[in-house]
Amino acid sequence: MKWNDVVKACSDDIRWEACSTMGERKQALAEYQTKRANQLREAKRQEKVRAKDAFVSLLTQVIVSNYSSTTSTSADSKINHNNNNNTTNTTNFTAIRPSLVKDDRFYAVEDEITREEFYYEFCEELRKREERQRRSRRREAKEQFCKFLKSKEEAGFLSYASTWSSFIASLSAQ
Repeated sequence: MKWNDVVKACSDDIRWEACSTMGERKQALAEYQTKRANQLREAKRQEKVRAKDAFVSLLTQVIVSNYSSTTSTSADSKINHNNNNNTTNTTNFTAIRPSLVKDDRFYAVEDEITREEFYYEFCEELRKREERQRRSRRREAKEQFCKFLKSKEEAGFLSYASTWSSFIASLSAQ
């Protein structure tokens, strides 16, 4: 709002006289406008954060439900599980979009490009989390194998001079 418009709108109000000089009034207006602009900017930022959180929640729900419905309960489920994760992580946004549009959280993010960016960010985070879990499982398996070898060494089936084939033969002799 321009200063002349403020003067016309507020000069009849008795609160106008709270500031004794025109300079104080202009300063009060500038402070108010700055404060209000910051409040509006923060509210808009908060709304974008809420929209992103809702959209990520939707992605989590849809991808997990699609993912769990495609995994099998057979002995090959671990293999299918890993293959399905890779498929989910590399699926185009346009392929998963039809299952997302049914929910209002999809429309919380107004811009289609932003939705697509959020989707790919989500997929990248999912891929990284799965990679960390894979590394953790591998590290745990390695630690368990080392414990197994240590127990065999203590039982006398393994020594520093043992070869792999002699160790395997000692295991099969048990």
